[in-house]
Amino acid sequence: MDLIDKELEQQLAGDPLRRHGFDERLRRRIEERLDGPARNRKEGIRFGWKGAGAALAAVVLVAAGIGLWNGSDLRSVDQASPTASVSASGEPVEALAANNETIASALLIGIRNDENGDGASSYRTVLVAPEENKLEVVAEGDGILMPYRQDFWKIEAIQPAEGSDSQLLRAYKAEGTAASEAIASSVTAREAVVEKLLYAGNQYVSLSKRVLSPERDAEADEYFFVKNVEQLTANLQTVFEPSLEPFAAFEDVAQSVPTAEKEPALSRTVQWSIVREPGQWVAVGFAGSESLRPVDADTSEEIAVALPETVVQSDELALSWEQIRQIEPKAEDAFTSPREDVLAVVLPNEIDVYPYKQKSGQSVTLALAPTESVVMVQWAASESYVESWKQRVADILADGGAPDRS
Repeated sequence: MDLIDKELEQQLAGDPLRRHGFDERLRRRIEERLDGPARNRKEGIRFGWKGAGAALAAVVLVAAGIGLWNGSDLRSVDQASPTASVSASGEPVEALAANNETIASALLIGIRNDENGDGASSYRTVLVAPEENKLEVVAEGDGILMPYRQDFWKIEAIQPAEGSDSQLLRAYKAEGTAASEAIASSVTAREAVVEKLLYAGNQYVSLSKRVLSPERDAEADEYFFVKNVEQLTANLQTVFEPSLEPFAAFEDVAQSVPTAEKEPALSRTVQWSIVREPGQWVAVGFAGSESLRPVDADTSEEIAVALPETVVQSDELALSWEQIRQIEPKAEDAFTSPREDVLAVVLPNEIDVYPYKQKSGQSVTLALAPTESVVMVQWAASESYVESWKQRVADILADGGAPDRS
């Protein structure tokens, strides 16, 4: 690095700002753009927490995050730099553990398995919660169980017709009479349509949709949509028609312009996605995002507008990466609870969940296949919610939800 670059590095090397502005994460990303090879954008779209799209070099997306039912404001970090950010206390992990605090948070994790590559995926949900002040796996089951308002919704991947190569995502209320109702599906499908869940949180889901017609010998067309979870309850289309696809345009979700000033839907960002980068969820758009035509995942770029709390609420880590790597030197991604009492660290083959403010606290390890990635992290951050989640989630996942979804 020459003298000018060194001076620039010194100017940017101070403590990161609370929200907007240049920080250590942005400095590193600018240097990587200048000195390093281009990143593989398509890989980020397909593999959740392992990276998501090429970042805009001079923009930091703020306020993307993890959903919770009782939020707080934490801070973001740079995964590659162990000294990139400082926690609120600035203490080493050992000092924090001396507090020996009671665990007050429960963690609901949604995981996608892409064992079949671009084909069908499978999903599972795991609830880690305190039992007698020790973290334990309280419940685990198939599908994604997503807290929405005061309800739990089950998101499942279903086959629309027997023998079909298609896999579509559908959601329904997981409790009460709605859970016993069969979900309508089409009788036949002339095209193979594969939907893949990329993110679930609060009230929104992000998904990719690959469409391949048997009459064409070509690559599948690919689409990316963000939807309210209730938009996954619609009947399946016999033949995919983009103009009939329900979606939430980015401008509507972000509420970046007044309603009266919004332009027609097709002149806005109708195709976009929420994907995982180390330490945070980010929104990305694509070349052609203003249309309902197929888009190229390789053209993904971060959208330089903050996501509202209706999408994500608390996605900034309470610990620095230096502190996280005191616990897990090989950490690839991490999540911390809004109560700042639980840390979940993503490793190549597992997720370790720590009560890091307990001096003798025991961690919980969740096995993670190489083809699995995190698509949802939701926190219960009060005693009443924790106890409610433990009972309700265990009951729903034990029952398996609706008895007939084909």
